[in-house]
Amino acid sequence: MGAWGIGLFSDDLACDVRDEFTALIGEGLSAGEATAALVENYRTAIGDPDEGPVFWLALALTQWKIGRLQDEVRDRALSIIRAELISLGGGSKGS
Repeated sequence: MGAWGIGLFSDDLACDVRDEFTALIGEGLSAGEATAALVENYRTAIGDPDEGPVFWLALALTQWKIGRLQDEVRDRALSIIRAELISLGGGSKGS
């Protein structure tokens, strides 16, 4: 896995998540079924402190772009964004 730029999809993992989710939807799986399959396949990456956020952000953006954003995926992505803002001093825990 690697990254070649600063954009979310300038990362091999993010591209793989996007491409695999889209393929699973194309095969007729629901968003929930496709997400469950990806979570199972990427269990190790999800548990990694560097790769886990990439997985959830890529999945959330992909789901949003195709109109299938699940609440749980959205909430995980927002939590990652909030945590990063707080760590940079740009947000508060209550917002």
